[in-house]
Amino acid sequence: MSQFSFRQKCPHCRSDSTFQISSIFTPAARQEGAKYYSVSAICGHYTCYGPLALRTVAIDHDRMWQAANILRYNNIPHAPHTQDISPYFRILEQWPPEPAPDIPDFLSDKVANVFQQAEETRLGKQNLLSAIGYRSALDLATKDISPLPDPTKIEMLGARLGRLSKEGHLTQSLGEWAEHIGFLGNASTHDGDQLTNSELDELAMLTKMTLIYLCTLPETIKRLRGTPTIGYSDIDQESLAARFRRWIGFKPRLTKLGKSSS
Repeated sequence: MSQFSFRQKCPHCRSDSTFQISSIFTPAARQEGAKYYSVSAICGHYTCYGPLALRTVAIDHDRMWQAANILRYNNIPHAPHTQDISPYFRILEQWPPEPAPDIPDFLSDKVANVFQQAEETRLGKQNLLSAIGYRSALDLATKDISPLPDPTKIEMLGARLGRLSKEGHLTQSLGEWAEHIGFLGNASTHDGDQLTNSELDELAMLTKMTLIYLCTLPETIKRLRGTPTIGYSDIDQESLAARFRRWIGFKPRLTKLGKSSS
């Protein structure tokens, strides 16, 4: 066990964890007045052990220098307990970054509000509520796309997603994704089943991708053509590349979800 630790919300397992420090490094390896330190650590939760890297600035220069040298030269004095050194430094940057709600652009206020609540409850480890929220966001977003001729007829989400796929509003692959979203959301909404963190992360990413396809991309194209929806301002084209990187920066594992729905 490392001699040093700190408490932090883990970006991997989302628990409030004690991180065991594996190294404290400064480029000024022999400069006692070093100000900036790189800290690497491992989540101490037994289900995780995920890595974390920090760029820090020293608050207590002497204590940080001593801790760095103790770890560097394995000169660890006997001590009965791990020492929390978080008072000695301030975090400037963190990798992976602390998870935060990521809302696709150009959603309606109602859909954006529901999706944000789903994101917040997911990050707060309220998996049951979060799964219901993602399903509700998709349900609301698809109701106004190609409504049924009879407004009094009730159409379940799964049937609506299949119909939208057949009508060309969703591609076949997105239609398959959406069916998995409906399946996982139904398991929580109707059966009270709580998804695992991994399953919920998949549900979040697939819901986000479907909303981007249905709502974000059409509005983006309108803005690039100079015909934005009434009530919206023109898109900042310089930020478009950054948006696309954020939108597609994940790798959903469809095979795994397919097995879940069998």
